[in-house]
Amino acid sequence: MAAFGGDPYRSGQQLACERDPERESRVWGDPHMTTLDGQYYSFMAAGEFTLLRVDAGRDLVQARFHPDGDSFTVVSGIAVRLGEREVVVQLDPNTSELSAFVDGDPVDRSMAHMDEGLLDLGAVLPGATRVVTIWGVDGLRVDGVVFDGRIDISVHLPEPRWDKVSGLLGNADGRPENDLVDSNGELLRPLDGDDIYAAAFVDAHRIRLEDSMFLADETGFDYHTDETGKYPVERLGIGDFSSSLADAARSLCREAGLDGDLLDPCIFDVLVSGDDTFANASAPTAPVRWPTPTCWATASRSPTSIARRSSRPSRLATSPRSDGSSLTEPTSMSVATPTASRRSSQR
Repeated sequence: MAAFGGDPYRSGQQLACERDPERESRVWGDPHMTTLDGQYYSFMAAGEFTLLRVDAGRDLVQARFHPDGDSFTVVSGIAVRLGEREVVVQLDPNTSELSAFVDGDPVDRSMAHMDEGLLDLGAVLPGATRVVTIWGVDGLRVDGVVFDGRIDISVHLPEPRWDKVSGLLGNADGRPENDLVDSNGELLRPLDGDDIYAAAFVDAHRIRLEDSMFLADETGFDYHTDETGKYPVERLGIGDFSSSLADAARSLCREAGLDGDLLDPCIFDVLVSGDDTFANASAPTAPVRWPTPTCWATASRSPTSIARRSSRPSRLATSPRSDGSSLTEPTSMSVATPTASRRSSQR
């Protein structure tokens, strides 16, 4: 296990905490995204993808999108490169057990200090299971709000990295209109409103097995097969659900403060998941989403392992869809806690 901590970390991290301003991007729900420059779109593909890469071509932040049923995907993993270290947080969508690794070594406590940054697993936030924070000494900060079966992400980029990155979260050059490009840098336009389903866009940011920072799943689920690349298998819309169920979801989303362009994505997420926490998670100002960042937390720490997901009922009662079938919570694909041997079964 690599050693953590020391005064070099503390002095560098304090500088990182004091850095301002930052650009922030978000990934939430089934996944919807706002780039560092504010471009909104939906991205429901399955697999492992580059959220941010640096100009040198190395991935800075990666995300794992897990298919939950045939119609939507959720984030189940975050990987961040801090210098030469790789910090990985992976969630079992079935049990909500969280596992964390630094350079492939499991982290068995709620905080890991490094000269390159900090991994904090100890913050608890009302309405969510917990908050995971990965800090870099240069001011990079990645927050993961952990819900039952999924992780919502916020990425804060320090000013020295602006206009020096690319990926699903854009380039941080201040112009949202040029954020969505293929592997050749060619600008792509959204299809079907705010949905991006151009194969060139998806493939441009899909991670190859040899470039993945993630660890393999014990079940052997493979995020790099052609079959995984076909998600979503079934494209659903709000009209595929009964009007009573859609009205109930609409009320939940409006109660959470959603309106305008964000209302329909929220309604869809609540409908297809059967989980009303998607409504609060969609709201940009919802207190459950992003905690106020602190440099040195003084609260007592919780264990790294998270208990099995709760049986919290949804406020959406089971109701028939327009095709006559019943709406229930979709069955997640089985994803086991990663092995301690780094990417042992992927290589």
